[in-house]
Amino acid sequence: MQFLRNFYHRFFQRKNSAAQNVLNRREQLELLALQNTSTLPSIESPFNLIWTIAHDEDFDEILLFEFRSENGILLHRELASFEDYLRAKELTSLLNSKYGDRLRTIRLAPGVGVYIGGCDSFGFNDFVKHVCHLGYELVSQDSQSAKRDSATREILVPEILFKLRASDSTTN
Repeated sequence: MQFLRNFYHRFFQRKNSAAQNVLNRREQLELLALQNTSTLPSIESPFNLIWTIAHDEDFDEILLFEFRSENGILLHRELASFEDYLRAKELTSLLNSKYGDRLRTIRLAPGVGVYIGGCDSFGFNDFVKHVCHLGYELVSQDSQSAKRDSATREILVPEILFKLRASDSTTN
C-alpha cells in the first residue's frame, strides 16, 4: 500500500511540476507581446508577410503567432491566444504602422484564421473588416485546400491572403 502512495505522490508531483513549468513559460511569453513598433526590425524594401502558428521550442502545447517576411526574416513572435481577434487587430495595426505600403501582402497560413476568430465567425469577420480598413483587400481564401493539423488532425481553415489595394500603395 505504501508503494502505491509513494507512486501516486511522485506521479502527481511530476505532473504538477510540468504544469507549473508550462505556466511559467506562458508568463514569460506574455511579457514579449508587441506593445509598439520599436522592437520590429527595419525593412526598407516592399515585402510580403506570412503569419503562422508555431509550437514553442520548449513546450509543444504552447502555440505562438510568428510573423515572417516571405524571405524568412522573423519580425515578431508572441503567445497565440485562441479567439483573440482584438489582439490580432492590434498586431495588424502595429505592423501596418511600422511598414506602411512596404507591407504588400498579409498571408495567414492555414489555421491562423480559426485561431483568430475562434468558434464564432463574428471575430474573424471583424478582423477582416479591420484589415480592409487598413488598406488591404481580401484576395483569396483558398477553400479548395482545407488541411489537417499534423498534431491534432483537426481541419484547419485554409490560407487567407490580403493584398494592399493598388490605390493605397505608391508606385516605384
